[in-house]
Amino acid sequence: MVNLVAVLDRWSLTGAALEARFTQGPTEAPVIYVCIEGLESPSTVEAYLGGIDPFNEAVTLKAVGPTEISLEAEHADPLVLRGTRVDMRTTMLEATDFERAARLSEEWGKSMHHQFTEVTSRVSDAKHLLQDQRRRLIEKAARHAPDSTVRLLYDQQISFIDRVLSKLDT
Repeated sequence: MVNLVAVLDRWSLTGAALEARFTQGPTEAPVIYVCIEGLESPSTVEAYLGGIDPFNEAVTLKAVGPTEISLEAEHADPLVLRGTRVDMRTTMLEATDFERAARLSEEWGKSMHHQFTEVTSRVSDAKHLLQDQRRRLIEKAARHAPDSTVRLLYDQQISFIDRVLSKLDT
């Protein structure tokens, strides 16, 4: 069997019986179930699987024999899972996968909305500050002769603020 790269969804260990579920990228049957009975070294397997970040860390699975599966997490040495009976099968996505995808999509949308609201508020605050500063500069500039150096400097600052405000309006 070829190497399958997937993420660990969930696993359970009851005595010497392991059940693990993995999902891989877009394929015809993206869900991989691994069931092992008579598992050797359950405590080692439990520590190994407990160190894998579910849904985030890539794992490579490979059947290396009729009762052995090699499991290699991104940042760990490979571990060979041995048992008296090993079953590794693939299947289609299930309702829980679609529910999780919908929940993650909704959370992402809410997060983006929250960030957009914060940024919009900051831009609005900055715009008000610039408009207030522009008003003050116009008042100060009016107190100086049109051809004076000070008036020229105020006019340049007003022109710069106008350019920034025009960028904020687009």
